[in-house]
Formats: sequence, C-alpha cells, structure tokens
Amino acid sequence: MSFRTEIFEAQDLSKYANDMKKLTANNDNMAARMLMAKLIGDKKLIQKVQAINAIVDAERSMPHEINDYNRKVYTQMQEMGRRKFGKDNWNKNIYSNN
Repeated sequence: MSFRTEIFEAQDLSKYANDMKKLTANNDNMAARMLMAKLIGDKKLIQKVQAINAIVDAERSMPHEINDYNRKVYTQMQEMGRRKFGKDNWNKNIYSNN
C-alpha cells in the first residue's frame, strides 16, 4: 500500500463515523462490528462476524462461550483497522464511536 493510498483510505473512513455513531447509539453493536469488518475488507474477519451474528440471532442473546470469542475477534478487528487506516484515524472515526 502506498502512502497516498493509505491517506485516501483514512480520509474515506471519516465518511462512516456517523454510521458508527447511529449503530452504537441504537445498541446495534453487531451491525457496527459488521461495518468495521467490511471496512477492513478481510474475508475471514467478515465470516467470523457473520458466524457470531448467526449464533446471537439463533440464541437471541450472546452465550458466554461466544462472548469470549467475540472479544478476541473484536481485538483482532481493532488491530487490523489501525494497521490499515492508521491508528489516529481509526480511533477517531470508528473506535471512539463504538
């Protein structure tokens, strides 16, 4: 990734800050995580979030065993987002709204 591409992606990220605010304000944390996964663009990460969402939908809550895994995936997602978009931009536009 070139320096110019990284700046462009970081600038684009600000377009999603209001979406993140709305999702988290409505307590739709799983949709917020799906948005983060899609922004990062990692197929395996998207599959993991989809799987967690499917279990939550089926159980109508997050089982404790899945909650531990969810936290692990969330931590990975934060690290990937900061690497891709830059720590300051990720934290300002996405993480601070989550």
